[in-house]
Amino acid sequence: MGLRPYEIGATMKRLIAALVLSAAPALAGERLLITDVRLGADLEAPRVSLLLEHGRISNILTDRSASIPGVRSYSGEGRWLTPALIDAWTSSGVNSPDIVRDRDRKPDVSAEIMTDMRAANRKGIRAGFSVAETLSFEGGELSELRGSGVGTLHVAPSGELLGGKSAVISASEAAARDQVISEGVYQCAAFSASGTGYPSTLMGYHAQLRQFFMDANWSEELRARWNEGRPGPRPAYDVDLIEGAAILRGERRLLCEADTDDDILRWLRLSDEWRARGWDIGVAIVGGREAWRVADVLRERDVPVILTLNWGDEVKDPDEGKERGVEEATEESAGEATEETEAEPTPEADEGESEEAKEPSWEYEEPLSVQRERRARWLEGRDCALRLHEAGVSFAFGSGKSGSGKMLERVRVLVKEGLPSEVALSSLTSGAAELLNLSARVGAVEQGYVANLCIWDGDPTTKKPRLAAMIVDGVLEEFDLEEEEAGEAPDEDVELDGTWAFEYAESSAGSTKMTLTMSDTGAVSGQVTLQSRFMDQPQTVEVRGRLSGKALSLDADLDIEGFSVEIEYEGEVSGDTFEGTATWTFSGGSQDRSFTAKRAPEARQEVRR
Repeated sequence: MGLRPYEIGATMKRLIAALVLSAAPALAGERLLITDVRLGADLEAPRVSLLLEHGRISNILTDRSASIPGVRSYSGEGRWLTPALIDAWTSSGVNSPDIVRDRDRKPDVSAEIMTDMRAANRKGIRAGFSVAETLSFEGGELSELRGSGVGTLHVAPSGELLGGKSAVISASEAAARDQVISEGVYQCAAFSASGTGYPSTLMGYHAQLRQFFMDANWSEELRARWNEGRPGPRPAYDVDLIEGAAILRGERRLLCEADTDDDILRWLRLSDEWRARGWDIGVAIVGGREAWRVADVLRERDVPVILTLNWGDEVKDPDEGKERGVEEATEESAGEATEETEAEPTPEADEGESEEAKEPSWEYEEPLSVQRERRARWLEGRDCALRLHEAGVSFAFGSGKSGSGKMLERVRVLVKEGLPSEVALSSLTSGAAELLNLSARVGAVEQGYVANLCIWDGDPTTKKPRLAAMIVDGVLEEFDLEEEEAGEAPDEDVELDGTWAFEYAESSAGSTKMTLTMSDTGAVSGQVTLQSRFMDQPQTVEVRGRLSGKALSLDADLDIEGFSVEIEYEGEVSGDTFEGTATWTFSGGSQDRSFTAKRAPEARQEVRR
């Protein structure tokens, strides 16, 4: 028996109501109301509310206590709301394919005469590759980024003459295609090429780039003839050459890796050469450790810089704790007293002097002038951002291969040394967005912008970031400030104080010794002394980390012959044994080494908690 007409109408109404109710949670999830937040660091700054819809800022309301029926709300309790921080250059998430060097058909070796030369040697060339197609993050990596306030990443390949196209993404837990904000932001370039054979020298790299762009120009001319029906061979389908033509037309800017002033000037001269041919190739610099040396040139030519802040471990100041005048006066006094001291030795001193003290020390110590020079160079590298700011050069900050957490730590060092806090924050938000050609979409708290936002309990550029909440693509993530500050407590039976000797699975890994101390909260500090075949002599640098339960994480920075190396130790402590993996990260990649560390029994100290 069928339904009567009035019963059909009632059934349809119930069905429609059920569909609406089932869809309500999804619709509510796309809308979020953020109330009572400040739009400035000043405590008297305006306090507003923001309506977020579909991952964007839909409206900014002057009513800080606004409410919208059916919309989830979160109160910022008067805290400071800023755009999410932008890591303007990182290799995280990059999964680059191997470069296919030979793009030609193999020659017929049985032929007596080769009628054509093989032209498509593409060593170092991967211009058509886009990181947006192969994004891949390890578990928890994006969560850690959001926990430090980074909500937007400029992900870029590195280490090749033309490594491929970069992309700007949101640090959201979403499918790769939903993370991408903008693809093809820069074409990434460097004076290096993986693999053996030609090119492998700076001269060869220049020649390879020149040849590639001439090939791209010729390919574009052939394509134009083909499309217009004019005589000429059919153009090859070559994604690298198609991308090269886009670079020649100025549609894609080159982001050139360069730390030294010489390399920066080399890229600028190449740009001049290409422009003289009528090609509209623009460049920007990434790395920039010595960019301060050519700041005037960068400003005049409007060349922006993304600083990776890889200045290495601090070089000890040889004059720390003493004034030059006092030192010289002391030396003069010592010289005047030398004859008297030698003529009239003190018997008491001779009797009390040990045999060890009488033996000469054969340990090499650098001359004071050399120590001062090394200290001066380190300071110049550290303060590069300050000099660029004074010269009026546009710059932003990127973590490179070191991780966003260390980037923020070093930005705070720069603020402490004199970089204005507002300049530092701009270089992490709106200024970075401008360098990435996205100033109309990210990097500001304005209507229509991507809802990548941070709610801070304090100024992130002057002290350790304390996030109350993080919003990425309109999705709210709350943090417990008290729990964040305390962290996971170390196990009661774990003690770290003392000296630890490391043994690596590989005998060629060198030697490592650490002297560690731990606070009640699990914060670990100390010194690590390393010796390897890459070092002329052992280096002693600071090491810091944290113990959570039995898990110990430590990191240290080295400077080996001007190259920055970062070492991370991850493992578990059991009694007097620390086992885990050490990861060495350097410009050419990274290397993992398993280790077992033992604490010297005589160095073990009692830990009071």
